[in-house]
Amino acid sequence: MPLAVLDPGVTPYAGSAIWMEAHNRNPARARPVEDAASAFDLGRFSAAYALFFGTIAAFAVAVSALAKSASQALLTLIGLWLVAVMIVPRAGAGFAELAHPTPAPDSFFAAMSADLKAQLDPFGKDAEAFALAMAKRYGETLWRGAARGPAGQPRRPAAGGKRAPLT
Repeated sequence: MPLAVLDPGVTPYAGSAIWMEAHNRNPARARPVEDAASAFDLGRFSAAYALFFGTIAAFAVAVSALAKSASQALLTLIGLWLVAVMIVPRAGAGFAELAHPTPAPDSFFAAMSADLKAQLDPFGKDAEAFALAMAKRYGETLWRGAARGPAGQPRRPAAGGKRAPLT
């Protein structure tokens, strides 16, 4: 059974076409939600939401049934809600920080600067070494002797022109 049966997610809002332009962010077109009735904008109750609500309601009824009084059930449910909403997320963040501490800003930026200095400059003096490293990494062959344009980019050779491989 596809998961979209339980929760359609953003599929009706995603669209199937986007007009791509440089330096412009265009919205998606041909979205199914645009053709739906206006009541669709109020939100949909998916099967996943109904399942979640049903689970919470069943849990609340079970606690109420097991409690000796209504006030005991209410206090128990409020306490469980506080634990689930306030304590568990904060404890999870604390455990995550213990397992993988966030580096201090000074050491983080020093490491970033060192990494940037250690990398090849693909547009400057290291352009050929960078191109060779990428070609080796991705199993490509580069060609030597290509004419360079005004910005340093290689141009295609004239018809019938030959280039020798770099590797």
